[in-house]
Amino acid sequence: MLQRRVRCPLLVQLCDYIEGTWLKHSIWSPENWSVFGQVVRTNNDLEGWHRRLNLKANDSKPPMYVLIRILQKEASLLPLHIQMVSEAKLMRRHREETKTTQAQLFSLWDQWEKDELTASQFLKLVGKSYGF
Repeated sequence: MLQRRVRCPLLVQLCDYIEGTWLKHSIWSPENWSVFGQVVRTNNDLEGWHRRLNLKANDSKPPMYVLIRILQKEASLLPLHIQMVSEAKLMRRHREETKTTQAQLFSLWDQWEKDELTASQFLKLVGKSYGF
């Protein structure tokens, strides 16, 4: 595990957990959970779909029979959505701020992969892109 020059045992426990659970796990490799180089890095699309389902149900906790009807209708639209996505006729909407941040991140990823930035520089600039 980690070399222990840290005085805080809770921090060591946390780092050991992260390393064992995520970094050196036999099932979950970083490619499975990392958003590095990915266009979509959040579950906002899913959250939006869930919000629209709640609006269609006029209730945050609809009865099961109402939920089943709504989900059936959603499922019937899948073939159309698949066709529209494959024909590039259904696109995600991005706010201008999101587009700017996205462009900055892709530029930083390119610089990182070309060894033009150190890890520290990269992380600081990513933080600035998000306003930290």
